[in-house]
Amino acid sequence: MPTRYTLILYIYDVFPPHHIIAYYTSKFSMPVTSGERHWAREAKRAKTGRDPQTTVPHTSARCELDTRADTICAGCNFRLLSTTGQLCDVSAFHSDFESIKDVPIATVATAFQAESGTIYILIVNEALFFGVSMEHSLINPNQIRHHGIVVCDNPFDSIARLGIDHVDAFIPFTTSGAAVFFDTFVPSDEELAKCKRIELTSGSEWNPKTVMMNSNRPYGDNANERIVQSVVRENIKRREVPVEYESDLVLGSISGSFVANDMYERLVSTVKVSQRVKQRPQKVPPHKKRPVIRKMVANT
Repeated sequence: MPTRYTLILYIYDVFPPHHIIAYYTSKFSMPVTSGERHWAREAKRAKTGRDPQTTVPHTSARCELDTRADTICAGCNFRLLSTTGQLCDVSAFHSDFESIKDVPIATVATAFQAESGTIYILIVNEALFFGVSMEHSLINPNQIRHHGIVVCDNPFDSIARLGIDHVDAFIPFTTSGAAVFFDTFVPSDEELAKCKRIELTSGSEWNPKTVMMNSNRPYGDNANERIVQSVVRENIKRREVPVEYESDLVLGSISGSFVANDMYERLVSTVKVSQRVKQRPQKVPPHKKRPVIRKMVANT
């Protein structure tokens, strides 16, 4: 009867390491750790027109939220756009399995279709590209947050909407059991050329071992930009949905002042900011004070 160790050796001989890692991460949400980055022998940044992992256009798969994958792992639903020239070794959950050698760090793209039918191309920089060897992709939300984009992956949050809240589009998440995910597909050449692009991660080098995350820098280096985008998004929302309740429709037929959103717009438009300069009292020079003082003394 074969021992457990013999069985592990047999599985290792039959299946290559990257297929083992891809299988277990897809079935059991196992942690994926990337090693130190190193340069490949080829040029620093090489563009490619064809995927070495041969992802097929319109192949659909899940993008699962997983913080135990320290870097976004792009699977069969992503398309390779370019490589950075850097490689790294990726290890999985078990020390008995060898790490995957020389996984390319790349800029990749996947397509998301909104409820309205609009297709957006989601660009992910500094991703680990696995292609068809992974049947779905793993998304580290902190890598997106570090680029200044709000991500809510907490299904129990009663305030924030579950999804990626970008200024150009909201990407909602779905839950299945304990998994949080959204579906995307490999874009075609035409979709890649014509559809609006949304950059989810920064083009700067992502090092999961040295990145700093704290409450003082909730959205990386783009905190000020996010505040402006939030105001713009709220104003757009108010214009698109001027009347939300039937009572507002009735009151609005009488006067727009009775509708909260209209009142908000009117109050903002009537505000006038003027700068008022406060004048300081002028000091009396000393030589003008002395005669007065002497005169007062003489009268006494």
